[in-house]
Amino acid sequence: MGNSQMLLGIVLVFSIMLANVSAAQLMKKFVGYTFSPVFFTAFSTLFLILCFPGYALSVVLQNKLKSQPLTFGLSSPFSLFGPGVRVCSLKPILTKILPLTLIYLVTNYLYARSLIKLSNTSVAAGMASEIMFVYLLSLIFLGVKNEGITSNIRQLLASLFAFAGVLCLTMTSCEEAVLETGTNATSTENTCKSFSEQIKLFIPVLFAAFGAAAYKITFKKLLGNISSGQVSLFLTLIGLFSVVISFPAVCYVLLNEIESFPANKETWTFLIASSTCGLFFNWLVNYGVSVTFPLLIAIGYSLPVPANAVIDRFLWGNRFTAQQLVGIALSFAAMILIVIPLPQNQEKSDKKKEKSMTSSYSSSPNEYEKAETLPFNA
Repeated sequence: MGNSQMLLGIVLVFSIMLANVSAAQLMKKFVGYTFSPVFFTAFSTLFLILCFPGYALSVVLQNKLKSQPLTFGLSSPFSLFGPGVRVCSLKPILTKILPLTLIYLVTNYLYARSLIKLSNTSVAAGMASEIMFVYLLSLIFLGVKNEGITSNIRQLLASLFAFAGVLCLTMTSCEEAVLETGTNATSTENTCKSFSEQIKLFIPVLFAAFGAAAYKITFKKLLGNISSGQVSLFLTLIGLFSVVISFPAVCYVLLNEIESFPANKETWTFLIASSTCGLFFNWLVNYGVSVTFPLLIAIGYSLPVPANAVIDRFLWGNRFTAQQLVGIALSFAAMILIVIPLPQNQEKSDKKKEKSMTSSYSSSPNEYEKAETLPFNA
């Protein structure tokens, strides 16, 4: 990797972190104003429709810089479901697009709901348990045990770190309650509660982490290893078909006054800004995977945990106990551990590249990143 590519990779790492953290912090502000996780999930998912147009624009600009035909490379993503299979054929819609769209919507709803009572730091750290769920589901459905002893040990250690981190966060026996500060109900403070009540607060986070893992395993199982262009196209399809799934749910919660429709300029500002940051997060990830080392991009996934901790402490004035800080550190360590590249024999590596799409899950940064382009903002 040249100096310019390394510099670009570093810029992308911090840009991905900034987009991720901004989306989560703005989401927290929105749910602080209005108890509307269903509406937020439906609205923000619509922004995914712009993923493929954004990818296409970047391809056109790159082709122009390279003096190539502007549409060069734009047709390859449309072989997403195999040669000769149309993107909007009935079979892939029913067996691939709709199931993954449903998992996506439910997971993001749980993530948004968890932010109502917990800080961004606790939610981001709790989402690290996704590593554990990915490993367990991979053992069951994708045959990760065939990846080798070293890879399995690393994933097991990362899973244990993630589990220990969540355990420290839940055993602190303190709830991070939302504070009423003027018109903004977005600050949090630790108030001691029973352990059982603290567990209840983390249930949506843990289910969101499981949903994120289920999405990635299902994605890998149904689609295999696909290019960043194909991922962008698939996310656009999720955005389109989310309308079909989420519209009845949104109508139900609004008409029955379970949730409230954003009624002022401030709430709409937070809603649109958070959704836009989530969209930029996807663009940056897909662009970064194609132009630099996926390891650098994977590190960008890990940084939001400490970044949210800094923002929550110094901007919102949250107070963390020593046990919570240990939990945050363990969750961050788990995320870093999972993206550390393993030394591989070059001959074995070449043989792997020669194989066609396999259903086995690989935790190497390259494969890990292709399956992880999901904007859970965590």
